[in-house]
Amino acid sequence: MQPQVIERFFVALAAILGFGIALLAGVAEARGKPPPPPPPPTPLDPPGRAWHGFVSNGAAGSELSRLYLYGGSDTQTKALADLWYYSFPSAVDIVGSWTLVTPAGRSKPGPRQWHGWSCGGGGCLLAYGSNGVGLAADAWYYTEAPTSSWAQVRCRRAPCPSAREMVTTAYDASGHHLLFGGRGSLSGYSDTWLFDPTTKTWQLQSRQADWPQERNRAAAAFVPGVGVVMLGGQDSKLNVLCDMYAWKDSDWTAIGAATGTAPCLHSHSMAWDAAGQRLVVTGGYTDTSDTENSMRYYLPFSNGVAGAWSTDSDLSGCVASVHAGARMAFDVPTRRNVFFGGERNIAGSVVRYGDTTICQ
Repeated sequence: MQPQVIERFFVALAAILGFGIALLAGVAEARGKPPPPPPPPTPLDPPGRAWHGFVSNGAAGSELSRLYLYGGSDTQTKALADLWYYSFPSAVDIVGSWTLVTPAGRSKPGPRQWHGWSCGGGGCLLAYGSNGVGLAADAWYYTEAPTSSWAQVRCRRAPCPSAREMVTTAYDASGHHLLFGGRGSLSGYSDTWLFDPTTKTWQLQSRQADWPQERNRAAAAFVPGVGVVMLGGQDSKLNVLCDMYAWKDSDWTAIGAATGTAPCLHSHSMAWDAAGQRLVVTGGYTDTSDTENSMRYYLPFSNGVAGAWSTDSDLSGCVASVHAGARMAFDVPTRRNVFFGGERNIAGSVVRYGDTTICQ
């Protein structure tokens, strides 16, 4: 065999042996460093919580109707920062499903409880509240489609509400979100603010003498022809309130029902049933000892005028099975009350629930 051939043979053999040794080393290294574990599976339903935000986006069609949930406090009293929505496949379905929303971009709000939460017009406003440690001094706006993204409300060039929790918010069909009152670290508030989703700015409204008194934990909903209707809450002296006001044309007006008196509630949920032409009021507490409200209240409106209060003791037991502190969102296409969450004090600790209850 020629020397050149022998030389090429040994060079090739060395290359093959080197590749084999490197391959074995790679296998050994891979065996010594196992691949990272797969990410945990996405939960099918939101974890249990209380003091969360849960409202409808007001869409009339099932393909667009979403009941948006944000934040709250879990069983370990940890503030949460997740965004979910509940939806029904069609207007005749009696059961829907939850979807965990993963917004685009890195900018997003942090943990929040006791916050203002209102949706409509293609987006949702997250306003102030508590981050689990102290009062939150920021607000965020979530845009549904097409971006599915968060934007923080900037306050350098325009005034913003001060840090507070337990504010009352609602979407006004004029295209603004309304914020009223809330509780600060030292006092309660009676100010009224309008948020413009287009410019992402707040505008403070000039207070009048006959406007609502300071309060927190009230509920509000938009009523066509009437405006944003606000009911109840409690003041900083721990009095539960029973009054109603409507915000329309830059002014608050007291509302009196034709017969009967408004329920005295705080931490309740309220929504407009367009098909029934009535307000639906449910949940919450009747006093500052947090005695649970077990009734549903209805207030019809005709041509912008309030009718008579009526009640539903819920003989079917649906609402009776809802946990105290659950929030209700009203699905427009199905006309169903969807409740989520709630809590109960047991043996010196608190249990927070992740139940979804649907009532006709």
